[in-house]
Amino acid sequence: MRDAPIHQIRYGWSESSLLGTRGMGPVDATVPLERLPGLDGFLRDHVWAAGPEPGYTYLSHPDGGVMVRKYTTPAADGRPNSFAHILLCPALRGREALGLTGWDGWDEPALRVLHLSDLDGVIRARLRTLRAHARQLPADWLAALFAHYLSAPAASYTMIGEPDPLSVVCALGDLVGRPTTFATDEADDASERLPAAVFLRRAPSTANVPTRRRLSPAGVPADRYVFAFTTAVADAYVADGTRALARVRPARPPVSVEEVHRWAQGAQFAPGVLADLTRLPGLRDDQLHRLTDPRALQRVADAAQAAPAEDLAGAIDARLPPAALTVLVRQALARQFHAVPDPVLLERLSEISPLPEDLVAEHLPVPFDQLARLTRTLLGPDARRRLLEAAAAELPFAELVRWTDEQAAADPGSALAVFSVLCVRIRTASPEEVRALLDRGMLAFAVRQFADTAHGRSLLLATLLSALPKGMLTAGTVDALSAGGDPALLHALDGVVTDPAARAVILRQVRLAFYAGHQLREPGGAEPDGPSEPRATWWQRFVMALHRRRTVNDGNPT
Repeated sequence: MRDAPIHQIRYGWSESSLLGTRGMGPVDATVPLERLPGLDGFLRDHVWAAGPEPGYTYLSHPDGGVMVRKYTTPAADGRPNSFAHILLCPALRGREALGLTGWDGWDEPALRVLHLSDLDGVIRARLRTLRAHARQLPADWLAALFAHYLSAPAASYTMIGEPDPLSVVCALGDLVGRPTTFATDEADDASERLPAAVFLRRAPSTANVPTRRRLSPAGVPADRYVFAFTTAVADAYVADGTRALARVRPARPPVSVEEVHRWAQGAQFAPGVLADLTRLPGLRDDQLHRLTDPRALQRVADAAQAAPAEDLAGAIDARLPPAALTVLVRQALARQFHAVPDPVLLERLSEISPLPEDLVAEHLPVPFDQLARLTRTLLGPDARRRLLEAAAAELPFAELVRWTDEQAAADPGSALAVFSVLCVRIRTASPEEVRALLDRGMLAFAVRQFADTAHGRSLLLATLLSALPKGMLTAGTVDALSAGGDPALLHALDGVVTDPAARAVILRQVRLAFYAGHQLREPGGAEPDGPSEPRATWWQRFVMALHRRRTVNDGNPT
């Protein structure tokens, strides 16, 4: 309907109008003449102006919307006269009518049929200007006016002396979702055919009792619950415009007090706190306190469950009461653990980490690799290790070995947690499981990734070695393990192995490491390659020190 035609009619004083009458009537039009009599019967009550400054009237007609711009002019005989320019369009609604008040074609001499799409730019620009003016209205003034308006939302009203009628119509229309029909400048409000909102420059000089309600922000609204709601709505609108209301506006404007209450209840987490997660971080302390009510927390939880990830991430803030923050974090964690992880949510959670351990534990069990990846960002090191150890206890032995070996470089923390479980589980491992561990060199390479010192590595490996089932550390097994010359593994074996034949293998490897560190050949062996006097590496010096200790303790070199 954006291409809907716009017909134009002009009313003025003439000796003979298009209808053949003398006086105020249509003097120019783009509509077929046969339609004018019917339209005239509807329009003539709305073409008389109250003053020389243009006033605007928007009306609903069976054929669409009607927009009237009118002002007074002196008649030739000195009588009061009016001039009115009318636009008729089947797709004309309240927002378009407000936007058309900024059209610069009202005074063009020649009339032609327009299309609503031709004026889109004009309408948008004028609405931006009107909304900017509307948001300059004092928030407390607007809140009180809105509360009084909602006390009878379907009733027509009149405002007297309001200097900016269009901004008020725009603001109230934005608040409820749709502008009503309006007349910005009338001489009185006695007619029953006036639009819903009427603005008078001054109170009419008549003895008749007003039949329309007079709307004003004066006086404390009787319904304090609704007033708290309108205060929150007005504050949000003045601060952030219509985008602040997008999540709380009703599907259609309420028409009864009952509907107003249902709207207010559904649009608030608590009295005065709009049900918009993205606004939570900006609440005042007194508003934040209202979120501690159990009913408010349940509403926050419901909203969090339905919210887009970006909104949920924007709501998570350390200023929130702990109970409210917990509700949001719990929902965010549920999405990370049980749905497709969202990077925006994960980043926001990491910004307030470390999280409480119990909040993460609520979402177990999950695949171990997922748990390791998420807890690396979300938990402190001690809490993470506890959760990972508990989860790793359920993994197959082979998976413990694989994870420790393959993840040690990328994630040393998780590898250490799994290694700790491995040290317990190995006591009851089968020969085949132990063989798989031995084939990976008792994880000596992995241990180097999560232990900072040679002494620490030796202790970890000794713990694992000492837990092996009895009889597993045979001379052949020790020979295979020590062949790589890893100093921490040699040191661990030296502290654990008691079998004489196996110990002889260890000491032989220590001796070989000593010779290699000094570029000496083993007696009877091949000449070592390379320069004759290289600088010993740190692990070679470690092996030499171990050799010297053995010499002192045993009384003779091995």
